[in-house]
Amino acid sequence: MSVRTGNPQTALEAVTWRRLLVSSWPWRSAGYLLTTLPLALAAFAGLAIPWLVLVARLAAGDYQAGMIVVLILLGVVLIAALGPVIAMPLAELGRRRLRMVDARPVTSGHRKATAGGPVAWLRARYAEPATWREVGYACLLATVAPVLSIAALLAVPLTGSFIASPFLVLARRCLTRSPASCCSPWFPTC
Repeated sequence: MSVRTGNPQTALEAVTWRRLLVSSWPWRSAGYLLTTLPLALAAFAGLAIPWLVLVARLAAGDYQAGMIVVLILLGVVLIAALGPVIAMPLAELGRRRLRMVDARPVTSGHRKATAGGPVAWLRARYAEPATWREVGYACLLATVAPVLSIAALLAVPLTGSFIASPFLVLARRCLTRSPASCCSPWFPTC
């Protein structure tokens, strides 16, 4: 892979760009990452309430089969009935956020709304594949994205602590012992 000099259109193309570190791409990528977690929590709050009640009941030791079945069915019905209504604005926000890291145009995939009121609009939305792709996106956003976002956000301080740990050990040794004990490959002259 060679170093490129043109203007990148995506964050992935920007990685091979010569001016990456002095460009806006790292900040745009960090902004995308930081805005993923609140969006994922909104999707989680909208789609996972029956599942949370189920987990809380199971954690408390309440193993009534009827209640478990009711909560599972309620969760499935909630996703089937309200999933498209919740997922469509989340997907639109996701497309707007995508502009931060990808300059290429992204279209909705929905057909034009037909006249006929809100019932006709909902019927058209529930029948088209783009809506159910957005429901899948919302379900993944609610379950997988929080875990990956938190892992990525924790990777930076963890890497920093790994890099700083030898220096911290050396500083502790210098503070608790004699200055001669500070000799190391980093400080050869004592």
